Amino acid sequence: MRAFLCGTILMLTTIALPAQLQNQRLTFDVATVKLDECGGQKSNRADADQLISTDQTLKQLVVLAYSVQPYQVTGPPWMESVCFDITAKYPPGTRFSDRWLMLRHCWKTASS
Repeated sequence: MRAFLCGTILMLTTIALPAQLQNQRLTFDVATVKLDECGGQKSNRADADQLISTDQTLKQLVVLAYSVQPYQVTGPPWMESVCFDITAKYPPGTRFSDRWLMLRHCWKTASS
């Protein structure tokens, strides 16, 4: 039983380690997040070296970062009324599929 438990822990650790390393890699080199007065020109652009998102609500940013539908995101009313502008630089060699995922760390870092 003890050998089974140790083997299970070892297996789970080796599965979790690559996921942790990948999550560490998914951060912007530098990012600015600023409040914006809603009602301007909404846009999202993911170029070769940076992401620029303007006049986006937190709900819209969560939808982009987590690849979910708007009806799946719930929260306080201000999530749909307060807007943000984000400009962020990617590390060299960032995969296209990882660019929007990096938003997940953008607000985790800002709230720390």
